[in-house]
Amino acid sequence: MPPFLTKEEAAILIAHIERDRGDAQTERFGLKDMLYHLRDWKVWEFGSYVMLNNTALYAFAFFLPIILMDGFGYSYSRANLMTFPPYAVRAYLGFDDD
Repeated sequence: MPPFLTKEEAAILIAHIERDRGDAQTERFGLKDMLYHLRDWKVWEFGSYVMLNNTALYAFAFFLPIILMDGFGYSYSRANLMTFPPYAVRAYLGFDDD
């Protein structure tokens, strides 16, 4: 338990977690368990999805000013200002996709 909790507070917290989720006692997880789960193709698919998604996101964020400067001839300041609209539109539309 965290050092800032007393034993009584920790017991209350453990009881609350156990009553709420039923998983206050953690399971041991070792190399054998990890290798077992790494055999699942969905783990590798999700990992590659996250990597490819982040690659595209960062490529857009970092290289758009360079593309605007070198490819279209905008100044440094104007190229950086022109990268703002996609983010402004997304902030205006909100983040809930209901």
